[in-house]
Amino acid sequence: MYKFEYIFKLKRGSLVENHIDGSSTMRILHYPAWDGEVKNGQIRGGKHTDYGSITLLWRFDDTGGLEIENRETGEWIDAPVVEYSIVLNVGDMFQRCSNDTLRSTNHRVVNTNITKARYSMPYFVDPGRDVMIENSTDRPSFYQPISA
Repeated sequence: MYKFEYIFKLKRGSLVENHIDGSSTMRILHYPAWDGEVKNGQIRGGKHTDYGSITLLWRFDDTGGLEIENRETGEWIDAPVVEYSIVLNVGDMFQRCSNDTLRSTNHRVVNTNITKARYSMPYFVDPGRDVMIENSTDRPSFYQPISA
């Protein structure tokens, strides 16, 4: 978190302090293979942003399916699987405290290669429950402070 503060010119200690009593959750997600009928519009994981600060996402195979939404056009863009890489998603809380320096992005999982099982492992990093999330920049705030 210190590195994020430094790189994005956030108030020193702001992210670190927000996460001292924070929570981290790791999940293993299994999207089973499917050989049945796929209904129009059916996808594996619906459009959403991640609530917390950051998510680190490991993907274990080449089945793909992760897409991110272009904020300007609304177009969905494939996030290709890169061997031995980790996807870093900015979450809603980080967007707020960075005052939109970094933005939380809509993403989803679509039915690419649905006849093959898909596995991923997200690691969610969240601020402490009683922390006030507020602007950590020196610019005027886009958001009112909120409790995490």
